[in-house]
Amino acid sequence: MFAPPARKPSPSFLRDSAPRRGGAASAKSFLSRAREGSTKTMLIDVSEAAQLGTVKGEDLLAEQARREKEEAARERELKRAREAEERQERVRKMMEEREAKKKQEAERKRARDEETARRKAEMVSKRARTEASRDEGTATPSPKEPEPIHG
Repeated sequence: MFAPPARKPSPSFLRDSAPRRGGAASAKSFLSRAREGSTKTMLIDVSEAAQLGTVKGEDLLAEQARREKEEAARERELKRAREAEERQERVRKMMEEREAKKKQEAERKRARDEETARRKAEMVSKRARTEASRDEGTATPSPKEPEPIHG
């Protein structure tokens, strides 16, 4: 909360820090002077005061270092989470691309198979037509077969 002092405080600084009052010698002023004494700061050794400030400063430095460590850890955790999320996104995208490629390949193969089947069917029908026309194309009767009797 307080920074350590830049230099050791002088003894006069520690001795009388209460506000000064001029007063008479009455009993009333005597009572108020007793209360005034309770507001004076406690007299401590200069080295003791400097040591207290140092301890407080070390506590502050330790607290600040702890906060910085926590902040750095939080940032590292956020970065790690962000990188993991990006990695998952890349993997998901790659899987989608693979699926799209597989679908495209399957579509190409199906189209190729359909084309092959269509060509085969055309060839079979063409062959059937040419064979049928070859058999029917003979006009001379076969000597082995008897002539049909038209009745």
